Amino acid sequence: MSDLVVSDGEIERIVSVAGSLEIVFKDWKEDKWLILIDGLVAFESVGAEGETLGEIVIEEENEFKSRVFKMRPDKSAVRARIFVFKSAWSGRSVLQAVGASLGACII
Repeated sequence: MSDLVVSDGEIERIVSVAGSLEIVFKDWKEDKWLILIDGLVAFESVGAEGETLGEIVIEEENEFKSRVFKMRPDKSAVRARIFVFKSAWSGRSVLQAVGASLGACII
């Protein structure tokens, strides 16, 4: 994960499976990465596929997480974090995921 450079990379594909989110990401060197969010509770994508990223921010609390746990009180919010993928051009969030952990490897 420490070798992944997000800036100027692009999300190519997002796949949601029970309990995880798989994101295929192409970095600025054209290397493809699989970014995996485990312990997935919910995600929200607004034009993320094809978007050039500026950064990924990991937050403990935000409005999206609050909304998710109001709708899903059966889920535990204790270990959940929010992984926020932000556009390089607008700085706005294009993908948010509530989950337990984030990892990445070259594919």
